[in-house]
Amino acid sequence: MINLDFSYVELEPIIREKLENGGKVRIKPRGTSMLPMLRQGIDEVELVKPTGKLNKYDIPFYKRASGQFVLHRVVGENKDGYILCGDNQYEYEYGIKDDMIIAKMSGYYRDGKYIPSDDNDYMKYCKNHVAKQRRKKYYVKLKRVIKKLIGRK
Repeated sequence: MINLDFSYVELEPIIREKLENGGKVRIKPRGTSMLPMLRQGIDEVELVKPTGKLNKYDIPFYKRASGQFVLHRVVGENKDGYILCGDNQYEYEYGIKDDMIIAKMSGYYRDGKYIPSDDNDYMKYCKNHVAKQRRKKYYVKLKRVIKKLIGRK
């Protein structure tokens, strides 16, 4: 097997063209922000062109204003756009607009097995994980406040 390493910047036009023509694209995510669900260099994500608005728990593949390509989960929405967060993170990213979104995950491959994004067990994972993530976010904030209060004595 030949391992060709391309940057998403180089692949972006090809990905967009394939999706525009109704195709699907498979990528191996990089980084650790979507652990434990997606393991870098091991698991693969199947991407499709989104149709309409994204829903909570969808995972878009999007391009930040900085040019960085990201794969994170929708945890909410407000007047400024989608609120996203990686599964291995607790800080939310705000203001992600539809025009920044290139694709969305339709499913993923883990250990050779395809898991569609509407799978019942996967949806249970999403709901539990996002709830746990929200609790962790508030716990970290509370911890910071307590440290500041103790530090003032």
